[in-house]
Amino acid sequence: MSKQFCILPEGSVYVQTTGRITPCCLLNEQEDEIGHLSKDTLNSAFYSKKYSSFRNDHKENKLSTNCTKQCVTDVHNVVHKKSRSEWINTYRESNQDYDSKIIVADLSFGNVCNLSCTFCGPSWSSSWAKIYNEHNKNNSWPIHYFDKDKLMSMADDLKDAKFISIKGGEPFNIPNLDEFLYKLADLNPSVKLDFLTNGTEISDKHLRALEKFGRFSLTVSTEASGELYRYLRGGKYTWNNVMDNIKSAKTAGADGLGIASIILLYNYKYWAEDMLEIQQELQALKFGHLHIAAQICKDPMDQSLFTLKQSAREKLIDDIKSHVAQGLDIQGIDDMYNLIAKDNKVNITKSRILEQISFYNNIRNMDLFSIVEDFTADLDVV
Repeated sequence: MSKQFCILPEGSVYVQTTGRITPCCLLNEQEDEIGHLSKDTLNSAFYSKKYSSFRNDHKENKLSTNCTKQCVTDVHNVVHKKSRSEWINTYRESNQDYDSKIIVADLSFGNVCNLSCTFCGPSWSSSWAKIYNEHNKNNSWPIHYFDKDKLMSMADDLKDAKFISIKGGEPFNIPNLDEFLYKLADLNPSVKLDFLTNGTEISDKHLRALEKFGRFSLTVSTEASGELYRYLRGGKYTWNNVMDNIKSAKTAGADGLGIASIILLYNYKYWAEDMLEIQQELQALKFGHLHIAAQICKDPMDQSLFTLKQSAREKLIDDIKSHVAQGLDIQGIDDMYNLIAKDNKVNITKSRILEQISFYNNIRNMDLFSIVEDFTADLDVV
């Protein structure tokens, strides 16, 4: 048998915002479901017949269609697979009698979120759900989160985990998160925690609970600084609010910091400069580990880089390279250049793009083109 392509089924679970449980966060479709928190625990899903069959198939390198798409043909996702595989491999190598158990978990605790980012939507943000419900009386987008008993049950099932990524929505807006953390600290104080957060609201009660672990890390999402940050994220918060919370987290024991950033139509002329400025600001805090990762906005389509002319995307690559030469450090930057340069037409019109900008302008009470240079001449759509 050839070397196993993916070992994540040996020790990985992912909980979506709705409670659907799948093998990893790259598998999001109905057919990927191995359980649901409305009726299952993490352990019952992990040891279910469906996941056991999936696990055995992976040992023979029989990958599902979605696995092939996400991890074989889409090389941009290899970082996710690699990092989580390392945790599982390390545990297996140090435990000769290893049998499959939850070693890494990606947990979305619901779609409760205080922001309405332009590139997000109601599945991930309760703020967007409220906006959509106000504008469309025929649909009602639900707000999902798990009650205290369910969170306590999840803590019980994660007593052997080595790495847990807590997501959202916005994890620090989720009810009872601090109590989940206190219980997890009692059961598994050495687990490595990472929070994918917008960083705008981290309370003292969260920080006191996190101190119990001695170390944890934050992955903070941001696409810009200044007024463009306010426009993209919802208008209420600034990057300074985020920096204050990052400093508080550092004092509470955060030893690692990641910046997760999306390059999109609204920020492409400013992204590299803003990321360099943010990186320099964060370096002064002297985290044990600091990294910046980037991805390209593929959806919503009206904010995709592929609405731009090839020449505009080539200029973007040159701009990023210029700032890399000044010290900007981006994970997987060569793959990013290839993705930006890729010839990939999108099916959207210029009027639709402008219509969406007008929509965001209205709900923000801000004007995008008073913040950034008008980019409509760079568009390659009719």
